[in-house]
Amino acid sequence: MITRTEQRQITFLAALAFVSRAALMFRPDWQFAPTGDDAFYIFSVVRNIAHGAGITIDGVHLTNGFHPLIALLYLPLFLLDGGQGWLAIHLTFALQGLFAFASVQLVARIADALDTSSADSGIMRPPVLAAAFWAIAISIFL
Repeated sequence: MITRTEQRQITFLAALAFVSRAALMFRPDWQFAPTGDDAFYIFSVVRNIAHGAGITIDGVHLTNGFHPLIALLYLPLFLLDGGQGWLAIHLTFALQGLFAFASVQLVARIADALDTSSADSGIMRPPVLAAAFWAIAISIFL
């Protein structure tokens, strides 16, 4: 079972994960140019869905090469955007921050459920360790 102290540590790590991702939403628009081709693809598809063009990358040809769940989660952001485009992309970073916060908490819970060590072992227990590794994993940013 996760102690109060461990829960505070996990919450701090989750907040760190949120801030490190959500802070990216404050970058100027021109710095989004190096965004990967997968991001460009999903943003284009969701933008077209939001504008009524359907599930298409270019407004003409239908596509199926995207993640429908993430598209569904991004769709309200592009609907709120009102056709501007950049606002929705900025907001996706805040959404990713929320995902990061929740996933750090979830990883800690899973590690706690799998932990067989004693709670008073005097070392950092697996829930906090797992939360720390997940919160700062560089592969999440790539």
